Amino acid sequence: MLDLSGTPVWCVGGGEMAAAKVGPMIDAGAQVTLISPEVHELLQERVAEIIPREYQTGDIKPSNQPALVVAASDVREVNAQVKADADALGLWCLRIDQAGDMSLPARVPVDDLTVAVATGVPALTARLSAHLAHDIDPKWAEAAEVLRELRRDVDVRKALSALPQSERAANWRLTVDAALDGENDRFALLRILTGLEY
Repeated sequence: MLDLSGTPVWCVGGGEMAAAKVGPMIDAGAQVTLISPEVHELLQERVAEIIPREYQTGDIKPSNQPALVVAASDVREVNAQVKADADALGLWCLRIDQAGDMSLPARVPVDDLTVAVATGVPALTARLSAHLAHDIDPKWAEAAEVLRELRRDVDVRKALSALPQSERAANWRLTVDAALDGENDRFALLRILTGLEY
């Protein structure tokens, strides 16, 4: 789970697999530069910049300040070179044609809740993701929404900081249980979480 808002990402390759990998990054706010002579229609208007040619060693360099490189060419040798170039610069590289030093899990979004799935076998991951998308009870997303608000609340954090760590952890478990049991009254959850009356 990375915050890619405004983050420079360089992608080599503009086909269907590139669209599948960088599309969610663009949705998350990444600024994608694409190097490819052909660009999938799903990426045409969405990337920050298109360099319409084949990849050349030296395209990715520190002055471009990429945080992440995606090797998504249809040519294995090109992907290998992109990976080698990224490694030489100490950059994370997602290589789509083989396992590498990073991978992207499948995402199962349910409202504001996201479940990530990875199995090491793409076909199994896709099948499990589809299964989970139908079987996740909406109560999980509802609980996530109300609990996230509590966690971000400055006054709640201040009240919790006065408690010993073991008590904080126990109170969070009780609060999560209550939210999953359908308790969505903010003040009731605050009383469980902090032990204070509201």
